[in-house]
Amino acid sequence: MDWLAELNEHWWTDAVERATSWASLAAQRDSARRELAVLGGDQVDGSPDQGPPGLLASLEAEAAALRKALLPFDETTGREHLIALQKGLAEARERVARQTAELQRDRSELARLDEGLGSLAREQAGLVTELGPLLEAAGGDLEAAGRRLEEAGRTAAALDGAVKHLAGILRGQGVEDALELEAKRVEIDAEIAAVLGKWDALLEQYPVLLPRSAAGDADPAPLQAQMDLLTAKRAAGQARLDQASQEQLSLNAEIARLEGAGPPLNLAQAASELAELREREARLRFEAEAIALAHSELKTAVFDYQNAYREQLAGAASEYFDSLSGGRGRRVVLDEGFRVAVRMPAGATVLPGQLSQGARDQLYVALRLAIADLVAGRVGLPLLFDDPFLTFDEERLLRMRQTIAHVAAGRQVWVMSHRPEFLEWGTEACIERLSEWPAVEAG
Repeated sequence: MDWLAELNEHWWTDAVERATSWASLAAQRDSARRELAVLGGDQVDGSPDQGPPGLLASLEAEAAALRKALLPFDETTGREHLIALQKGLAEARERVARQTAELQRDRSELARLDEGLGSLAREQAGLVTELGPLLEAAGGDLEAAGRRLEEAGRTAAALDGAVKHLAGILRGQGVEDALELEAKRVEIDAEIAAVLGKWDALLEQYPVLLPRSAAGDADPAPLQAQMDLLTAKRAAGQARLDQASQEQLSLNAEIARLEGAGPPLNLAQAASELAELREREARLRFEAEAIALAHSELKTAVFDYQNAYREQLAGAASEYFDSLSGGRGRRVVLDEGFRVAVRMPAGATVLPGQLSQGARDQLYVALRLAIADLVAGRVGLPLLFDDPFLTFDEERLLRMRQTIAHVAAGRQVWVMSHRPEFLEWGTEACIERLSEWPAVEAG
């Protein structure tokens, strides 16, 4: 035990510290053993036990289940790889969402198209039922049926225009229907017969007046001049009648004055003068009535003449206009004042200002050609076009060339222009001075 006595205080301090450290380590060892027992399912004393598994075994089982569920991924899979896969998954989900929305829109559009197809099928069935007679009449030819339908539309438009025209005539004549118009025509015919009888009586007394047969076919300018002359004569006759009446009043006043005072009145002379004045008055009245009747008849003749040529001019202008515009069925209309309008195929009437510039120029060319035909009659007077057709495109120029070629078969046509394309329309004209012509001896 002597060694104990040799031990100094430092040793004992170190021993106490070591003992304290060992006790602490022993306590840590016991705690670790208990934790290990809990984790591994072993007893505290280290002997194996067949009891329930510990926490570690449970965690290992869960880890195995997670590995199976996360296949083909495991704990060695990199984080970057997972982030990239997650990003790809999000993009794939967006694409699926867009495709799903597009599919839904396609389904909606398909449903709408199916509904429209059903509506078209029903409309087709209705059209087949409605147009069955038309197709049957055209032998099943759809184009022929379409042409027949267009022709029927034009006929219906013309019929509608005729009905409107008849309604305007009935309204203008103040009648309700065609029967009343016919009755009124009979009355007017009777009045015309009576007036013509008076005219014949006037012709017997005044041979200078035009016969009825000549007045209907005469040129309106001389008729108008004669009507103006008769109007002036009527005014002069009325003035003379008024003057005679005034003279008669003066004479009556003078007779009254002479009967009251002065020398004795020569009654025979006064009666003779009065008879002359009354005869003069009767003659002047008769002349005034004759002039008035002639004026009325000449005015009617001029009106009939203008109406006849107005319709003729409108018809000829319509033919030219239809040819120049490519057969579109538009008609030229002239009212009583010869104002120009165009009736469209559908029945509407438009003014020249509502047409395009090219169509308006075609209309004026058609009117010019029709007027030339009407005024010249059977005389083939030449036509002169000075720098024309500036607003015509190639198609209009082609139709204009065809029309001029047709017109040139009956009359000479001159086209004066600086445009070289007109050289192909005919023969180029050569200008020669009269001074260069060879002298021709008179004889």
